[in-house]
Order: sequence, then structure tokens, then C-alpha cells
Amino acid sequence: MVRHTCDVRLCVRPDHLLLGTQADNMRDMAERDRCQRGDTHWMRTTPERIPRGEARAQTRLTVEAVIAMRARRAAGASCPLLATEYGVSAGTVWAAVMRKTWRHVPDAPG
Repeated sequence: MVRHTCDVRLCVRPDHLLLGTQADNMRDMAERDRCQRGDTHWMRTTPERIPRGEARAQTRLTVEAVIAMRARRAAGASCPLLATEYGVSAGTVWAAVMRKTWRHVPDAPG
């Protein structure tokens, strides 16, 4: 792999290029702060840009369905039963009920 030493992406000066591995390239990137990570990553600085729940194109559930699923699961309904009723996988139901997904949806009042 060819690495840049000057951080100018279009630079092709031979004295600015070095041979190395992917690990060397990733280490260079981290040392020069050329990557976003942790609290500077865009997902943390602008979380409103991340589509959640019904705003995602591929979702099959609604906020109301998630609230109802959580209530029914708390009352003893199984994830496979709820999955069949809502047309999603049992894993999807489990993730919504356990708040791994749909965290922005509050639990049913009462």
C-alpha cells in the first residue's frame, strides 16, 4: 500500500509517498487526527441526523406498535408470538422490547 506523508490527497510527489501496510496507514490517520472517533464523531455531534424509528425507510414497526409490544411482553406474551402478529422476526421484537432499538420511544404510561 502507498501512504501519503503530507496529507494532501491529490499529491503524487514521489518524495511524499511511502510504502507500508494498512495498519501503518490507519496509525498515520489516527496520529494526524484525520478520522472522527469518540465525542468528535458526527453521530455524537449531530445525533438528529440519524434516522430513527419510523423515519428509517425499511422499518415495519410504528411507535404505537412498539409501545403495545412492550406492554404485551411485560404481561407475558412471547417474542415469537408477537413477531408473528407484527410480521417481524423474534429478534426484532426482542431488541425493541429490551430497548436495544427504539430507545427513543417511551414506555406506555401507567
